[in-house]
Amino acid sequence: IEEQTVIVEGWLTKLGFKSAKWQRRWFSLDCSARKISYFRMPKGCNAGPGASSPSASASAPAAAAAPPDLATTTSSSSSSSGGKKGPKKKGSIGLCRGTACVALRHGDPLPLGSLHGAGAARAAAASATVPSDTCFAVRLPHDQRTYCLRAESAQEMRRWMISIECAVNSSEHL
Repeated sequence: IEEQTVIVEGWLTKLGFKSAKWQRRWFSLDCSARKISYFRMPKGCNAGPGASSPSASASAPAAAAAPPDLATTTSSSSSSSGGKKGPKKKGSIGLCRGTACVALRHGDPLPLGSLHGAGAARAAAASATVPSDTCFAVRLPHDQRTYCLRAESAQEMRRWMISIECAVNSSEHL
């Protein structure tokens, strides 16, 4: 079984690329694969996004690229949670050299490349602004796509941004 090095995971709210709606998703950053995956709910959780999240194991070995204060877990890449179904994966963000992670300010216009749609969705996107100071953007250089994410606190936002920078700058897959 292939192992993954998850250096941070938890609930974030993601701006939909086509619908311009904010949706709460469970995010998991795998440093060794340099990928962020997101799901409707975490592994082993049958409840929706309002449920409490499983905590990271404090006894797991720390990833080399992660800052020392970040929790690290090692888990199987299988999506099985012991039952018939695992969490439904909604998507993933492949991180590569040149990926930028920046904090966004409340009230600023949403970054270019964060929304794509037709008709009313595109019109709404043109006037949309950043809803809080806990939002950050992950911009991919290869396709000009920008992911707008919102954390539950400023501390959680910094934790995600530092972890993403560590994964992007890790020398493993360069």
